[in-house]
Amino acid sequence: VATARDRNLPYPHRAIRTHDFLYIRNFAPERWPMGDPRGMDDPCAAAPPRAALEHDTRVAYADLDASPTKAWMIENRAADGVRDLYALGFGKRPAEELYDVRSDPHHMRNLAGDPAFAAQKRALAERLRAVLREQGDPRMDAGPCRFEAAPFTDWPCPDETAEQRAALMRGTAGWKDSASPNASAEITTSSRARVSMRS
Repeated sequence: VATARDRNLPYPHRAIRTHDFLYIRNFAPERWPMGDPRGMDDPCAAAPPRAALEHDTRVAYADLDASPTKAWMIENRAADGVRDLYALGFGKRPAEELYDVRSDPHHMRNLAGDPAFAAQKRALAERLRAVLREQGDPRMDAGPCRFEAAPFTDWPCPDETAEQRAALMRGTAGWKDSASPNASAEITTSSRARVSMRS
C-alpha cells in the first residue's frame, strides 16, 4: 500500500536460504515492515473499531491486508500469549535474522545474536552480498538507493529541511545501511541457495 510508511518508503530486505538456514538482511530496521502502526504499537492505546480493522487496510499496519485475524491480533495485542506473537508479526525487525530451518521451520527463534551461530551467519551474509553484487542489486550501490527517492517514493519533499533529509537518508547507502527497491524476485543460485528479494 502506497501510504503504508511515511513518504511511501519501502521496507527493504533480502534473504538467502540453504537446506539448513534462512538468513535475512533487513536494510532499514528502523521502519515498520507492516507499515505505520498508527498508535497500535502502544499496548495501552484503544484499538480502532473492529469493522474498520476487518475492512480498511489503511487503519493500521497498511502493508497487511484488513481481516478478522488482523483485527483480533490488534485487539488482543497486550494479552499474555499474544504479546510475543504480535511483536513477531507486526513489530520492527532487527538488521539481521538467522533461523535454523531444520529445528525451527516456522522461523520463531532468531539466532543472529547467538555466538554459537556466528560462523553460519557470517558465511550466509557473505554469500548473500556476493549474489546481490553479481545481480547488480541497488542495495550494493555506494550511493543512496534509487528506489528511496522519486519517482519511486514521495521523497524528497520540497519543504523538507536539510537535517530532515539527512536523517531520512541515513540507512540508504551501502551494505551496512542501505535499503531496497520496490520489486520482488527470487533467484536460485548455482550453489543451491535461494535468494529472495522484496522491497
